Amino acid sequence: SHTQSSSPRSNRVSAPEPHESANPPGSALVSRLGRVARLLAPVVVLALALVFIDFGEVWSLITSVDRPLLVLLLGLSTVDRVLMAIRWSQLLRAADMRIPFLPTLSYYYQASVVSYVPPTIGSDIYRTWLVTSRHGLKTSAVLATVVMERVVATLSACFLGAMGLAVVVGSLRHDAAVYLSIGVVGISALSFAVFAASIYPPVYRFGYGVLRRFLPARLHAPLERMHAAYLVINQKGSLLALNLLTTVVEHVMQFTIMYYAGIALGITMSPLLFFAAIALVFFARRVVVYLDAWGVSEVISVLVLRAVSIEVDMALSISLLVHAVLLTSILPGLVLIARSGGGIRPGQRKLAAEFQHAGSPLPAGKRD
Repeated sequence: SHTQSSSPRSNRVSAPEPHESANPPGSALVSRLGRVARLLAPVVVLALALVFIDFGEVWSLITSVDRPLLVLLLGLSTVDRVLMAIRWSQLLRAADMRIPFLPTLSYYYQASVVSYVPPTIGSDIYRTWLVTSRHGLKTSAVLATVVMERVVATLSACFLGAMGLAVVVGSLRHDAAVYLSIGVVGISALSFAVFAASIYPPVYRFGYGVLRRFLPARLHAPLERMHAAYLVINQKGSLLALNLLTTVVEHVMQFTIMYYAGIALGITMSPLLFFAAIALVFFARRVVVYLDAWGVSEVISVLVLRAVSIEVDMALSISLLVHAVLLTSILPGLVLIARSGGGIRPGQRKLAAEFQHAGSPLPAGKRD
């Protein structure tokens, strides 16, 4: 037929593969802007700190903390790390991956150490590599549990942030109360809408169709595989409900750590008001987590706590004391990394290789 005789010409005209393999122009721009933001954020933070903060007063506050309270903070931080591992273990089980709890806790400790090295590495990437390399599991399936963990954590932060806003709003200036209310309600609504879209196929396909224009072609197939694994987790409603409850409990434990850090430094505010302010601190940190730059969380803490009449030096002291306690509590992870001979670059290479592997979406589970 005429159609068949003209097929060679049509093949030459319509073959788009070489063009599609290149990165879309938008993805390069987004990547460059992200790098610039992550580089500028610490510089801006340092400049503001030098202008507005009395570091002598901050040091004096932190060094005045009683040792029994430091021991209490370290104990609470250790419990919090166990709760984090329980959260992830629940999601691994929802994805049909049976990993004993102690190894899961070990991986979480190791990833926590990685989170304190330059932010370009990524603790989530590291623990994904640990699980895939030690247990022979699909990268797409493990990454799906990490993504779901972040989604559930965002929903928990929105819920607790809204409760904190309801308590704090009466003590704020009118303009601050209005802006904060709009921000919390708007971002919470957007977060719940994104979660709903991620599990509703028609909306997801539309959103992904828009997003893929800005993504390198080599990421299309692996992202589709990861979403397939994500949907497997989403089908386990009872486990997800338990995971949300565990996440709320774990977040309240983080609030408790910051609360006792404030008590150790001499805060005399009403416990309910202070807990509510802390809930807003964690909500705001969750919003700006994409910057992934040093100093941003401290700025967020200072701004929110200052809004409820806590002085700048005291607010920064609380944030730095919490960081010091967390850093001390995850030192076992450094020992575990040294004992296991783990490394960052092998994990990056493994994930890059699997993400460039083309193929149809695969279910969660072990390799064939």
